[in-house]
Amino acid sequence: MEIPTEGWAGVVKNEGPDFFVSVEKVPIPSIGPFEVLIKLNVTGLCLTDVHFMMNDWEFPKMSEMGVSSAGHEGAGVVMKIGESVKNFKVGQRAAYGPIHSTCGLCDSCKSGKETYCQQAVFTGGTVDGTYKQYCAVPESFVHLIPEGVSDNVAGPAMCSAATMCSSLKESGLKAGDWAVFPGGGGGTGIQGVQLACAMGIRPVVVDTGEDRQTLAFSLGAEAFVDFRKELDPVKRVLEITDGGAHGVFVSAVQSYPVSLDYLGSRRGGVVMCVGLPPKGRYHIDAAPTRLCLRNQSIKGTLSSGRVDIAETLEFARRAKLQLEPTVVGRSKFNEAVQKLKNGQVVGHDDHESFSFERLSMDLRTICSRYALCISEQKFEQLPNYVHNDVVYNSKPPMTANEFGQMLDGLIRDLVDFRLDVEMLVVEPAGTLSDLNGMVSARFRLSYETSSETSAEGRVVFYEHVFFYFKEGKIAQIWPLIAWPGK
Repeated sequence: MEIPTEGWAGVVKNEGPDFFVSVEKVPIPSIGPFEVLIKLNVTGLCLTDVHFMMNDWEFPKMSEMGVSSAGHEGAGVVMKIGESVKNFKVGQRAAYGPIHSTCGLCDSCKSGKETYCQQAVFTGGTVDGTYKQYCAVPESFVHLIPEGVSDNVAGPAMCSAATMCSSLKESGLKAGDWAVFPGGGGGTGIQGVQLACAMGIRPVVVDTGEDRQTLAFSLGAEAFVDFRKELDPVKRVLEITDGGAHGVFVSAVQSYPVSLDYLGSRRGGVVMCVGLPPKGRYHIDAAPTRLCLRNQSIKGTLSSGRVDIAETLEFARRAKLQLEPTVVGRSKFNEAVQKLKNGQVVGHDDHESFSFERLSMDLRTICSRYALCISEQKFEQLPNYVHNDVVYNSKPPMTANEFGQMLDGLIRDLVDFRLDVEMLVVEPAGTLSDLNGMVSARFRLSYETSSETSAEGRVVFYEHVFFYFKEGKIAQIWPLIAWPGK
């Protein structure tokens, strides 16, 4: 096969919160004797890429590692092999996943858990990734794509699906056990639902929206708990699971604070940490006594090793794993990445459909539950806040519905990952329970009331903002740091 001197690449610019991706021509990498040159037809987009480019994880900057292109979900064809490569041939279909290489000698590598190797090199994080059309990959970490599995499926399967496969296996759950997936209508969660079904595990999805409910049931969920409609989603989950889940698989990071509650009284239950939150955000408050008395545990899982990736691709070949990514053209590379960053849905683009003119994106990943929290920015714009040319302030007093509209605007404008949400209409507005039912249950915000009566009191949401409640209306709102009673 003829190999050009240059290929396309999505190159990150202005690394940090305001990054963007520039599509440029870059030199084709040379390969060593044990490496394979893969020409990628597609690359999946993943929020991991966004975090690396934003530099909001507890990892070294991409630039410090000499990395200019993110990505870790590539699929294409072998173009060239090194002189010592034994297991691949030119023309074979191949995929490139999250792990570029490991030491091969440590206990983790020898036990099949190479993702935990202390010398692991991560694709798109510590070495250039699949945002490049041509990639040089060590033979040991090239994955053959089974017949019948398209590139558009094989690429995204490298990360989200395979990671869920590993997490399910490491949890120790067996056929007949209950598994809860907070945000299970999202890209990683919905793949966990399908894989759980394939393993005989009984999945429960906690998410919101009729579309996600329909999707979850169509792909095997036994139950769907809509956290916007249920006043107590945890209680409902415990009812469904006969007292508590055997396992909770957290891919939607804002669910970590409540994840342990889904275990209920289940002896031996485990919370599997799948999603990586931004540094300093989202924690699990675990009482050691509870863990001891109930033999419960919290366990982390990271990406997926070669064995589990092969197993995941086999599930896809057997049609046990259905992935329907949206495909967009190379010219929309940065636009697609920015929409992923901002939690916006990207539509189909069929205008460009040749080599590396497409990149695949799982719409359900884009819709992950990353926005259901209040920003750490302390609401500096309050009590005067403008959203969509409407001024919201504390004078005259706001009703609960007006507060809901303002909160909706704050969430849209201030959080790191935005989600298009609509506020419930609460009639009549006038009690703390009305307000809490609308806001706390809908957005999973913890709240506390003062010792005063419900007709006149103060409430704190998520430790960030107080409001003063008087005679059925919100009389004043302050950022936490400005609360006059402190």
